[in-house]
Amino acid sequence: MLYRLSVLTGLIVGCVPIFYYFKACIARDRMGLPSPYSRIEDAKKFDHAGEYRVYEALKTALDSMLTPGTYFLSKGPVILKHAPGRAVPTCEIDHLIICCFGIFVVETKDWGGAVRPGAHDGELIVSFASGDEASRRSPLAQCASKIAFIKRCQPVDWRVESIAVFSNPKARLSKDCPRNMILLADIEDYLRARHREPMGGECGYVDTDIGKGTILIHRDNRPNAAAIHRTAVQHARHQSKRRSC
Repeated sequence: MLYRLSVLTGLIVGCVPIFYYFKACIARDRMGLPSPYSRIEDAKKFDHAGEYRVYEALKTALDSMLTPGTYFLSKGPVILKHAPGRAVPTCEIDHLIICCFGIFVVETKDWGGAVRPGAHDGELIVSFASGDEASRRSPLAQCASKIAFIKRCQPVDWRVESIAVFSNPKARLSKDCPRNMILLADIEDYLRARHREPMGGECGYVDTDIGKGTILIHRDNRPNAAAIHRTAVQHARHQSKRRSC
């Protein structure tokens, strides 16, 4: 009898952490936060996504131009706390480059069609092989507030620019697109051209360590920072749609 009671007690006690684990998973799911499993899945998705192809191309180009270790290149998104108190207090940067010839915010798009400027500033038209066309917000317009924030962080008037990279092999860019909208295959040529061009302002080069310090001090280092940011963006869009109805 005592043996059976001990076994029953052990089973009950053993179920307690399992109960709280599933309770926490359900709570995280309702809040839009990733579980440890989903974070692993997110990492796998990144490894096979356009963002990873862009990361590899950026790293290859920078390694061929600069000594490895003398520049910063983020692998995966960087979440910066740039607007405390607002509905969306953070911004997401697909890839951040900090090197001797500039600071670059890289936005990746996997649009598989011909891209041309739209009728309005900040608008692009994507024409697909099916004949369909879609109006999309320009990735350069998406980066405008990020660029402004990073510039405000710098103690020196360094080069701070955005680059839009189209990673889909089917992407084509009109000659009317801005210079800093490029295809995946053009990454090295573009960075080499920027490296050759003198930097205006007070200083002819970027101090990488200072640049990292002034930007990454604003980084949201929580493991679920990207999920929290995307949830806030979705909520803000939902609220905006409700107000417009």
